[in-house]
Amino acid sequence: MSDAEDNRPPHHMWRLRALYAAVRSLLAAGGVDLAASLAFFGLLSIFPAVGLGVMIASIVSSPEALQEFLARFWSAYFPASQEYLEGVVVHLFESPAAIGGISAVGLIGGAAGLLNAVNRSVNKVLGMAPRPPVQRTAVSISLAFGLLILFLASVGLTTLFQLVREFGLHSGGLARAAGSLTVAVTTILLAVLPICVTWLVFLLVYHSTPKAPVSWRNAAFGAVVAAVLFEIVKHIFLLIQTNVGFGGLIYDSLWSVIVLLLWAYTAGLIFLYGAAVTKESAALRPQE
Repeated sequence: MSDAEDNRPPHHMWRLRALYAAVRSLLAAGGVDLAASLAFFGLLSIFPAVGLGVMIASIVSSPEALQEFLARFWSAYFPASQEYLEGVVVHLFESPAAIGGISAVGLIGGAAGLLNAVNRSVNKVLGMAPRPPVQRTAVSISLAFGLLILFLASVGLTTLFQLVREFGLHSGGLARAAGSLTVAVTTILLAVLPICVTWLVFLLVYHSTPKAPVSWRNAAFGAVVAAVLFEIVKHIFLLIQTNVGFGGLIYDSLWSVIVLLLWAYTAGLIFLYGAAVTKESAALRPQE
């Protein structure tokens, strides 16, 4: 038996050990600075990405359904800045074709920077060298298309769930009991869908981005931890924004932007912590 196998924790303790060791791995890799890079490129690319998604989705969906989806999207992924972001997105519906064309150009620069930052950051946290430029480009394009498809699928599922929910709300007579159950189920699905999408995005990135192979189960564990932390911290941000108003006294109209920047940075840290958990999971998971 090797020394590495001797040092593995008991079967029921390895997950806790991985969570603790991931903090040290993240700090050792410079995760505090790497998260700032992810936040910058993430905010730079998110609006062109949403604009392009709106242009494509508007072909098969109504503006009202898209606006409702985006409202849920902002509340799910950008807490405490929903009102500010909804005001920005209103312009996307004034001229979707023109906005889509401009977004496609902006997305090239923003998404390229974000995917390169993700590649560097994830590989550094995992202790690997970044992929060569050709491989990095191929992986980045694949991930970009995958995320766009995931975004469009989310639009479709959200619209479908909402239609089913509206049908349940307006059902009557003998169908009233079934309608109430339908409303309850679709409401739960609408709440769970963003969490599932977050987990799936993290899973795909943790598995596909590293230069060396990463098993699906280790990537899945890191993605679960990151998705759960994402939800917890999201509600903390909402609570802070709701109950603490002193920031607006200092920053005035910039307060929403400051909160958005803080959230983007925190989300970057959570994302990288999930990558660190993936790394420690591979090192500490008991051999079967």
